[in-house]
Amino acid sequence: MKLNMFDSLSIQASFSFSLIRVIAAELVVIAHGLNLYHVIKHPLFRTIPPKLGSIGVILFFIISGFLICYSTFSRRKNTSFFEFFISRASRIYSGYVPCLIFILGMDFFSQKVFPVSWIKYPTLTVGHFFYNLFMLQNYSVLHENSFGFLFFLMGKETFSTPKGPLWTISVEWWLYLSFGIFIYYWESIKALNLKVIFFLIIVSIVPASNLIG
Repeated sequence: MKLNMFDSLSIQASFSFSLIRVIAAELVVIAHGLNLYHVIKHPLFRTIPPKLGSIGVILFFIISGFLICYSTFSRRKNTSFFEFFISRASRIYSGYVPCLIFILGMDFFSQKVFPVSWIKYPTLTVGHFFYNLFMLQNYSVLHENSFGFLFFLMGKETFSTPKGPLWTISVEWWLYLSFGIFIYYWESIKALNLKVIFFLIIVSIVPASNLIG
C-alpha cells in the first residue's frame, strides 16, 4: 500500500516530537536560570548557559516548524485560510492572553515596590498592553525605541531581556500568518492577485523588520 507523506503521525511519533520539544524548552529555561541567578560563575563555564539556550531554541523551532508544515499541508485541501487562522489564534492566544495579564500585573506591582529598577524604562501605558495583545510589540515604528513590550521586572534583576519575556511570540505569529497565506493562496500569488500580495506584504512587515534589524 502506498503511503501518503501527509498521513497522520503515529501516536509514538507524536509523543516523541512532543518530548523533544519539552526537553528543548527546558534547556532554554535552565539556560536563563543559570544566567539570571549566576549559578555558574567559573570562567570555564560562562559559555555553557548561552549554548544550552541556543541549542534548545534551534531544536524547538526546527521541530515546531516541521509539525506546523506537516499539519497545514495535510489539511489544506479540506480547510480554508480562515480555519487555519482560527486554529493558530486559539492555540496561541489561549495561553498568551493569561500570560499578558499576569505580566502586566507584575509590571505594575514591581513599579510600585521596586521603582529604582524602572529608571531606564518608560512608564507603562494602556498602549503597551495593546501593542502586545495585537502582536505589534516588535514593530518599533509604532512606539519609540521599541518600548512596546511588557517587561516583567522584579527588583534589580529582570526575568527577561529588555524586549520582554514574550518577544518571540509576535514574530512567530506573523510568520504563521505569512506561511498560511503562501499555502492557501499560492495560486492567487502566482497569478499576481494584488489583494493577496498586498495582504501578504502587510503581515510580513513585523518579521521582515526584525530580520532587517
